[in-house]
Amino acid sequence: MAFSDDETNPTDVYSIPAYPSNARAHRAMLKARWAVEHDVNEGRHKFAFGTTATRDGITTWVDGSIFFNTSIVSGFVPQIYISALGGWQSLEPHAGIPRLAALNIFGAAQFATPVVVTPSGGNIAVAANTSPYKKVTLNAASLQLSNPTAGVSGSVTSILVEVIQDATGGRALTFDTAYRFPGNVAPIIASGANDVTLLSLTQMSTGNWLVLAAADVG
Repeated sequence: MAFSDDETNPTDVYSIPAYPSNARAHRAMLKARWAVEHDVNEGRHKFAFGTTATRDGITTWVDGSIFFNTSIVSGFVPQIYISALGGWQSLEPHAGIPRLAALNIFGAAQFATPVVVTPSGGNIAVAANTSPYKKVTLNAASLQLSNPTAGVSGSVTSILVEVIQDATGGRALTFDTAYRFPGNVAPIIASGANDVTLLSLTQMSTGNWLVLAAADVG
């Protein structure tokens, strides 16, 4: 189906062909419009987005029509309605699906697959937007744990880093500028061959990262 050019149908957005080619202007105009896709052969409406009040003012919907709601209902915006059996059925997310900006209670353990990080150029990269569990093997005399990247400003984020000495051992680990430590003292990294130290990194609201450590836990 295509948008109708029938100017006698006031519910069709017949002026869409006249939209300016500039995408920004197009979007600005579209935000203030009620859009309906009209089947010119059947004379029925099939697809639209807008408020529920405008939707309910149209009586030519057919079963299977899809409507994207822009109304706020009890603080939540349902994503999609579909017409069936003479009424509108809401296709809201299932109650068991976690939602953003809502309290989610998990009744089972949540698992994260570790990400293996390979030191490069004397630095160990920490990406906050990948798995919250990292593993890195110290393979040079001295390496620096770089400031985490891809974090969300003002958020609180936690990352675990499993630091492993290689078969040689005695490798040193230093910390970049965003890390903070209890008592302002950097943690001790286990130095024996194949020793493991577990680092807990927590991003604070200031943007800095608090480091807690458990050494020689391998």
